[in-house]
Amino acid sequence: MSNHTRMSDDNLIFDSSRTGEFADRLTSVLGHPPDLVDHSFVIQQPELEGRCLFLETLVDKNKIEDNVLRMFAEQPLPPLSDEDANVEDMVKRRIPIATITGAADLATCTQRLLEGQCLLFIPGATHVLVLDVAKFQHRAVTEPKTETTVRGPQEALNEDAATSIGLIRKRIRTSDLCLEQMIIGTATETKVIMLYMKSLAPEGIVNEFRSRIGKIHTDSILEGTYVEEWIQDKCITIFPTIVRTERPDVVVSHLLEGRVTVMVDGSPLVLIGPFTFMQSFTSPEDYYQRADIATFFTSVASSG
Repeated sequence: MSNHTRMSDDNLIFDSSRTGEFADRLTSVLGHPPDLVDHSFVIQQPELEGRCLFLETLVDKNKIEDNVLRMFAEQPLPPLSDEDANVEDMVKRRIPIATITGAADLATCTQRLLEGQCLLFIPGATHVLVLDVAKFQHRAVTEPKTETTVRGPQEALNEDAATSIGLIRKRIRTSDLCLEQMIIGTATETKVIMLYMKSLAPEGIVNEFRSRIGKIHTDSILEGTYVEEWIQDKCITIFPTIVRTERPDVVVSHLLEGRVTVMVDGSPLVLIGPFTFMQSFTSPEDYYQRADIATFFTSVASSG
């Protein structure tokens, strides 16, 4: 029995001789959305027809048009060289896009489309080529709204995890910074990223965070509060056990003090823990005061 006879949605396997059937089935699974682009193109010399699918609301169309479609239309497809094991290898070397992977089953292809990637069907290929051309809309980096300071940087994290990670990496330029990503939510497929300093964060605390996040089973994660409710020790308490911040410099300071932070894609607030009672008297401004002044104000606040 050939692979393409497996016809269930999850198990349908790509077969280059039946590209049209596979692409049509993929379109049907998505419900024929108006933002789905199904474009056929001609590969020069020899005259072969390729096909690409993408959701135009999630991708950078200029990358697809300039780096893929125009290249195939203007340049002939060369024969396989000694460096190429198959057609996919040859095409990957020619397309100027950093991340290109392969997918074979319908379920994987569907998920990649929903992640903002482009599916490329090439005659003779054994896999669908997946091009990372995602371009999600998000806010630009703005000033903090809830944690304003006179001194210090005026940058705030935003809803895009990649942007927020960049703001943190700009301040911690060492390989000691560890990032672990988990996908949570059967419907939302939300990225949850745990950050910590490998040499500073206690291994037991890191393992506890990892374990608690891994035990989250739900259909949706829309904001950091969802994760906080699952991982905190006590829900009914007047003292917070996990703190939230929108400032990258505050995140960095806690990382350098050996704490673990949790970032949820789609939320501008980062979770920090474990959090102690005395830390509730610390202000972002304290990081930019002289040590004696900051200590004095903290002592006054805690005694009062």
